[in-house]
Amino acid sequence: MAKQAGIFLVTGTIGNATFYEDPNDGFLVKQKSSLDKARVYRDKKFKNTLRNAEEFRRAIEGARQLRFAMAQYIKPVADGKLNGRMNAAMLKTLKSDRGHHYGKRCIINGEPGLLENFNFNKNHSLNNLFRAEHRSYIDAATGQMQVDIRSFNPRKDLSIPKGASHFKLVSVASSLEFKAEMPARSEQESALYPVSAGRIPALRLQHSVSTEAGAFLFLALGIEFYTMPGKIPAGMLSQRKHKRLKKCDHLVAYTGAAAILKAVAATQTVTAPVLPSPALIKDSAVEPVKERAAETKTAIAAVIRNKPVLAKGLRPAIPEKGKTQRPDIQFLREAERHGRVKAKTAAHARHVLNTE
Repeated sequence: MAKQAGIFLVTGTIGNATFYEDPNDGFLVKQKSSLDKARVYRDKKFKNTLRNAEEFRRAIEGARQLRFAMAQYIKPVADGKLNGRMNAAMLKTLKSDRGHHYGKRCIINGEPGLLENFNFNKNHSLNNLFRAEHRSYIDAATGQMQVDIRSFNPRKDLSIPKGASHFKLVSVASSLEFKAEMPARSEQESALYPVSAGRIPALRLQHSVSTEAGAFLFLALGIEFYTMPGKIPAGMLSQRKHKRLKKCDHLVAYTGAAAILKAVAATQTVTAPVLPSPALIKDSAVEPVKERAAETKTAIAAVIRNKPVLAKGLRPAIPEKGKTQRPDIQFLREAERHGRVKAKTAAHARHVLNTE
């Protein structure tokens, strides 16, 4: 693509030349297309073009909603071509829809897992900048999500960009139905740590979002690096972004990385409870969260919500003579006895029920 050069840089169309501005490549010029809107809609040769355009429109709208849901933490880490890359990733998800014909495919019927490991900055992936061990978990039945991060040393486990003095870990969870409504989201962040700090204690970032059955649940993790505006290395940011940050008189987030850790489809409609703020936890408490069978997750969710559900093959345990038990606790004990529920999970559920 030809670049504009000279004192006057313009945008628009003059004769057969179209002048425009690219956020990364500056002012460019290209030859005007010979096609017009009327011909595309009238000529049967463009039937597939219209189908492609309609599916691409849905993909662009879905990508826009996902960026909006994570906008607060995307801006400091996003690269200039994020929109195009996310549109392409969302289009790939839309094309995985096997329930509709070409031209009618929708994102919500596609495979959400295709969006996992998507990095919001192509130049700085999360795994390169943040190498500390971390695990993520989404419960598709309850809308509960969390990221557990083991204790780490910034000097060893971070790739610290030039000029950075502080950093912060951030996490965003969102539920998207790809409609016009505001997406449900939850945001958590760590304290602001100096890059020269000693060992950082283990951290748990928890989320709970309201969702509808079939909606996509996204969980993202990111790291932001901060410095004073005057210490931002030359050439690291675009002129537009650098000019905006220069007006600040405090620490600013100027670079970093973020990625989608998990993306799944919700299995049922839930209303999110209020979760506590990010909590520091003992390193021994950060354990891999093992996947439970679908029937076990449904049973536990029902028990904690005080809605007893008798799974196939289970009968309520008979209480001791002279004592009575709530039906949900009876079911829980029987499920634990048959090995359907792990002892640690059952103990937590009983604690919740007994404190209601």
